[in-house]
Amino acid sequence: MRGAGLTYDLSYVSCVPSQFVSPPAARIRDETATMALLATLIRGQASDLATGRSPQAVSTAAMRHGVLPLLYAGLGGGPGNGSGDALGPLRTALAMLARTEAAVDAIRVAACRKLLQALHESGVPVLVFKGGALAFSHYPRSDLRARDDTDLLVEESDLAVLDSTMRDLGYRQAIASSGALVSQQRLYTLIDTRQIHHNVDVHWRISNRHRYARMFDLGELLDRSRTIPGWTSTAVTRSPRRASAIAVHPADAIANTLPPGRNVLNSI
Repeated sequence: MRGAGLTYDLSYVSCVPSQFVSPPAARIRDETATMALLATLIRGQASDLATGRSPQAVSTAAMRHGVLPLLYAGLGGGPGNGSGDALGPLRTALAMLARTEAAVDAIRVAACRKLLQALHESGVPVLVFKGGALAFSHYPRSDLRARDDTDLLVEESDLAVLDSTMRDLGYRQAIASSGALVSQQRLYTLIDTRQIHHNVDVHWRISNRHRYARMFDLGELLDRSRTIPGWTSTAVTRSPRRASAIAVHPADAIANTLPPGRNVLNSI
């Protein structure tokens, strides 16, 4: 593009990341209908799937929204359920994926319990919060709450002991910005012999945004916490309202929205 004797390169316009481009209205309508369908099925309500979506398309959407185990449970998935009804093909499409999710979750939970026990023995007070807390406080089974990591809140003064304990268990800290004004958390990962990734996000503030970082502190939350049954010194928030308030990013909670991949949960 030329103007006033200057040359402008506008080729970058086609390279703008998709998250900064408003999706077409048709795609928004389709996604809204998909979320409504998933929410209906998760609630256990009948649906004839008269939307033209194949079982594979529905299962893919459920995976994208992080609700595949919930969907399978809502459809009555489990031993003894046949495929003779209208939802049989969808249940069949979900079965192996849901069972795999449950198995992986069980392995991750066992590793998490081992970690928390080690931290307890090292004298590090820990609060499980965000999705990991909701998985045990608001769901009948932890695998029904999809999550990519376990979030722990600790005192900043305990970071050195925590780091040593986690390294002894095979966890390694991810490379990330460590500026005190930039990040108030560290990500640790353990890759086990099954090649399953165990991600643990360690926070010493509940948010990296300074406006919200000190809304809660560890001592206050521990005073209002309860232990997960069978878990030594592992705490989740006692109050459902407080648990929900820190289960999503504070900015998202204030905006009354949920992060991508959790929107359908708001419809259930």
